[in-house]
Parts: sequence; C-alpha cells; structure tokens
Amino acid sequence: MDVDKSFEYWKKAWSATGDDFVQRLGADGMNQPFRSAKAKSKSPEDKDWWFTNGFEMFKSYQKWRATSDWKVWTTPTNEPAIELYMNVQHKNFSIKMTLDRVMELPNGDLVVLDVKTGSRTPSTFLQLGFYAVGVELIYGVRPKYGSYWMARKGEPTEPVSLDFFSKERVLDLADKFDRQRKQGNFLPNINHCSICGYTKHCEWFNKTDKD
Repeated sequence: MDVDKSFEYWKKAWSATGDDFVQRLGADGMNQPFRSAKAKSKSPEDKDWWFTNGFEMFKSYQKWRATSDWKVWTTPTNEPAIELYMNVQHKNFSIKMTLDRVMELPNGDLVVLDVKTGSRTPSTFLQLGFYAVGVELIYGVRPKYGSYWMARKGEPTEPVSLDFFSKERVLDLADKFDRQRKQGNFLPNINHCSICGYTKHCEWFNKTDKD
C-alpha cells in the first residue's frame, strides 16, 4: 500500500476514533494530553502529537507485516484473528477479552500479539497468558508464545513461552479475583495512577497530608 493510500486510511480511522473521544470526554477532551505523564513536557502527547506520530506507528506496522514471515492466524471458525473478542464462561461469571492479534509462525506455532503504543515494555506477560487460555477454551487451540508489538520501536518483543500460564493457573487467579470482587475488596495499585480512569473517585489518589 502506498503512502497516500495509507494516509487516507489513517485519516478515516482517526476521524472515527476522534468522534468516539468527543462523545466520551467532551469536545475539549481531544485537546488534552492523552498521557498525564507527558502533560508538563514541551511536547505533550495531545491530539496533534498522536495524529502525526500515530501515522508513523501505522506505517511501521505495515512495513513489518510486509517483511515478516509471521502471518495472521485464521481461527477454526474461519475468522482472521484480529481484534478477536472472546467471552469465556467460567463457573458463575464470565471473562471477556479482546485480543489484538494471534499470529502464526512458519512452523505453525501460534503467538499472542498485543499492540502497545506506550514507551515502556510491559514487565509481565500475564495479560498474554489470559489471552492464550481464552483461545484454548474457545477454539481448542493453545498459543505457544506471547509477544508485544511495540509501536514506537516498530517491532515485536522476542516471543516468550506462555507455558507457565496454564489453564488451571489462570482460572484459579480469576476465581480469587472474583471472590475479592464479590466481597468488595478492591486494592488500589498506586503505581499506575497515571493511567487509571478512576482516580477522581479514589480516596488514595485524592488523599492529602491534611486528611
């Protein structure tokens, strides 16, 4: 796909995303920094930043797809594994997931691929482990590896084995979370306040020394 055509696709996608943001955040929401950590920088990651740099990320993904020997996996129900929605029914609750990609290696092994636009590579593969279990339960096929597509670098991380995240281990963790949820035990993770949408209601985030 040439650059001009790519840019037209990007503008259409951006317009649709912008309309969604305006509905949720108001007209002024699109003009605010999208990442609070960058709010005071000389180049805040606001609408204009994401329009320009987002397109560069889009192009880098296209380039990688054109040169990589990874291909998008097709599910047993004949769906391309892109934005794959899964609703896993477990006991008396459900686990809903939307998986960015499942890729197939030349040898047939599957890789859970999650797209990340932030600057930091996640320190855990738990998210990918949940996705692997979802694919296993819904489609009867178990992805062997997990990887993050780091959009700012234009490349995936080295695939890692997801064997540790067995069906039994992941569902046990889900059980424990469900029990805590039903008891109203929600523990704040104060290391991630900058990306949490609940901060204005959180007693920990809004707590001052005078309280």
